[in-house]
Amino acid sequence: MLYFSYVHSVVSYGIIFWDNVRLSIEIFRMPLRKLRIITNSKKTDLCRELFKTMEILPFYFQCIFSLLLYVVNNKHLFTKNIEVHNHNTRSANNFHLTITN
Repeated sequence: MLYFSYVHSVVSYGIIFWDNVRLSIEIFRMPLRKLRIITNSKKTDLCRELFKTMEILPFYFQCIFSLLLYVVNNKHLFTKNIEVHNHNTRSANNFHLTITN
């Protein structure tokens, strides 16, 4: 309960924007440091086991999950391949990825 009240609420705020931040490695490590402090574990303990025992998603998976939820809830904001071209292909119902430099 301590983790979700102090760490998870701060980390999950704007999580879909933190993936491309220059300091994202430090952001990804922060929940692990806080979880080690809360559980009084050593640096040599496996972080995967800590997250499993506490039943918490690691920050990286939490970021992917939040991005997927955003796409599912906002399908109307994205264009599909069938809207861009009229070719009947297997990927016609996939979202269209714009080419960027």
